[in-house]
Amino acid sequence: MVVMGDIQKRVAVMFGGRSSEHEVSLRSALFILKNIPEKYEIIPVGISKNGMYFSLEGFYKAKDFSETTVEDLATIIAGQVP
Repeated sequence: MVVMGDIQKRVAVMFGGRSSEHEVSLRSALFILKNIPEKYEIIPVGISKNGMYFSLEGFYKAKDFSETTVEDLATIIAGQVP
């Protein structure tokens, strides 16, 4: 997407994973998702405890995550849409 001559910036936020810190990663990602500057489009990528990657379709802004909970991120990791 080109906006007035500038290339739109995108960032992937990855969370979850196979580590024992899985739940900590979800809480950290939630804080990051809610606080990324508006100039970035966000691609949320969840990683299940068995190493499967899941993402929502499309691109998002921090304001889209204002009501998101840790449980919503866990739903993404389960391969579902919250």
